[in-house]
Amino acid sequence: MRRARGCRACGLPPGRVAGLLVIGLLVAVARHSTESARADEPAATPADQEALLKRIAELSQDPERDMWMRPKAYRKLVLGRREEQTAKIDELLKRFPETPATEVVLEYKMESLFAIATLSQQPPTELKALVEEILAGQPGKSLEGTASFWKFKVDVYEKSAAGASEEELVAFRKQGLAHLADEYPENKNFGDVVLGNMIQVRLMEGRIEKAREYYEALKTYHPDSPLIEPLSGEFWRREALAKPFELEFTDLRGHKVDVSKMRGKVVLVEFWASWCVPCVISVPELKHVYNKYHDLGLEIVGVNLDVQRQQLEGFLRANQIPWPQYFDGKAWNSPLAKKYRVSAVPTMFLVDKKGILRSMDVQGRLESEITRLLAE
Repeated sequence: MRRARGCRACGLPPGRVAGLLVIGLLVAVARHSTESARADEPAATPADQEALLKRIAELSQDPERDMWMRPKAYRKLVLGRREEQTAKIDELLKRFPETPATEVVLEYKMESLFAIATLSQQPPTELKALVEEILAGQPGKSLEGTASFWKFKVDVYEKSAAGASEEELVAFRKQGLAHLADEYPENKNFGDVVLGNMIQVRLMEGRIEKAREYYEALKTYHPDSPLIEPLSGEFWRREALAKPFELEFTDLRGHKVDVSKMRGKVVLVEFWASWCVPCVISVPELKHVYNKYHDLGLEIVGVNLDVQRQQLEGFLRANQIPWPQYFDGKAWNSPLAKKYRVSAVPTMFLVDKKGILRSMDVQGRLESEITRLLAE
C-alpha cells in the first residue's frame, strides 16, 4: 500500500502516446497548406485543418480529476471523447491526406481505439486492422515502433481470450516487452515505459547487468522520464541490502538519533507523511508492534515528509506516537528522502541487531519479520 508521488481509465500511461505538440504541428501545417488543400474541396482550408488538430489534441487530455470519483460517469465521458477523437482523425486524414500530422494522429488513433475497446469491453478489432495496415506499408521507424507496441497489446488480449494460463501470459509479455525494448528503445510514445518494465523484470530475475543496460538506455533516450528516479532507487536498494545501515539526525524534541548506535536492537525506519492515507492506516499496526516488542528490543524511527511542522505535531499528539521523528519541512526534497531514494510512502527499512539492512518491503508481514529478527 504505497502512495507514489506522481491514470487513465483504460490503464494507459498518462500523456505518453502521441505527444502532440500543437503549436509545432500548426506551423508545419501552415507550410504545407497549399499542397494539402484540394481544388475540388474549397472548404478544406488551413483554418479547418488547424481546428481539427486542436480538437484532436484536446480530446486526448484527461477530464477533470474530480470525475474519477464517479467511475461510471468518468468511463462514459472518456469513451465519448475517444470516439469523437477517432472520428476527427478520420475526417482530418480524408480532407487533408497530405497533412504533415499524419504520423502523430495515427498514433493518437491507435491509443484511442485501444481505449474504446477496453472501455466497451469489446475485442480490439479496429485497432488490429489499423495496426496491420500500418505495418504492411512503409511507416518509418517511429510509427513502426508505435504500431508494434499496439500489436503487442492486441496479441496479449487475443492470447488471454484464447484461454492462455497466467504463466503463459507472463512469459509472452516478457518476450514481447523485451523485443520492444531492444528494437525501439528510443520510441517517444512508449519507449520509457517498456524500458522501465524490462528493468524491473531483469532485476527480479537477478540479471543486474542487463537491467543496467536498459537503465542506461532509459537515461539516454528519455532523460526527462519520471521513471528514472524511482528506478535509480531500485538499484540503490539492491546494493544496500545486507550491508550496514546508517541514519543519524536530531529529532523534533532535540534528541540525537543514531541507528548505528542501536546495536543489539531491531530497528524499523519508516518514511511517511500525515497526508498519506496508507501511512495513516498503518499507524495502529505500528503502535501494536511497538507496544508488544519494544521491551524485547524493537525501536521505531520515523522520517516524516510533511511540509507543516504544526500539522505533524498535531498528528503525533492525536495518535500518541512515541518514537522519534525527523522533520525538515522539505517533503520529497528532504536530504534523507533523496539519500535513501524514497519515492513513495510509506517506505519501511528493517535493520537487524548487527545494524545490517535486512528488508525494505515488510508490508503485510511486518510483525513476522520483526519477531524473526528479534529471535536471531
